Amino acid sequence: MLFRSVFPDTVKVPVAGAEKSLPGYYACASIVGMVAAQPPQQGFTNFPVAGITGTVGSEKFSRKQLNVMAGGGTYILWQETPQAAVSCRHQVSTDLTSVEYRELSITKSVDYTAKFMRSTVRNYIGVNNVTDSFLDLLSATMSGLLQFLVGSGVLRSADINNIIQDEKNPDTVLIDITLLVNYPANYIRITLVV
Repeated sequence: MLFRSVFPDTVKVPVAGAEKSLPGYYACASIVGMVAAQPPQQGFTNFPVAGITGTVGSEKFSRKQLNVMAGGGTYILWQETPQAAVSCRHQVSTDLTSVEYRELSITKSVDYTAKFMRSTVRNYIGVNNVTDSFLDLLSATMSGLLQFLVGSGVLRSADINNIIQDEKNPDTVLIDITLLVNYPANYIRITLVV
């Protein structure tokens, strides 16, 4: 199960023309709003957080300490300078077992793809019989959806591995798809040779 542990627990927010310190769950609401407003593939590392004007607490830690926190799965909001916009240091989750589970932009893209595809095939359930022509229809539909998702930048590529009738449950169609997601550019290594 993926979770986002967001730090700090106090943020500054404009309320009725004045800046107020509010609990960190307001920051979580801002992040959720960003997830809804931005394309699924948009990374949030170094991306400005709308609606929050400051953080309380992250300035007390050194970069090394913040790196340790992020390395443990903490989604840290901070301001690099007091005048800078509030942004996320690294869009991590608490599941650090792989880059695919760690990065919010990847999990957003996969979740979006799953919901998009399931909502489309839902219209075929119950009104069709599992026949060769129906499997062909599903194949064409899935191909079109995947081309749209690749064309809109949600995915880099996608391949349908198979669309088959389940042998144990013949009223079920199994669709197997391999996705290639967009990986965020988290690190850029420069080597200088003199």
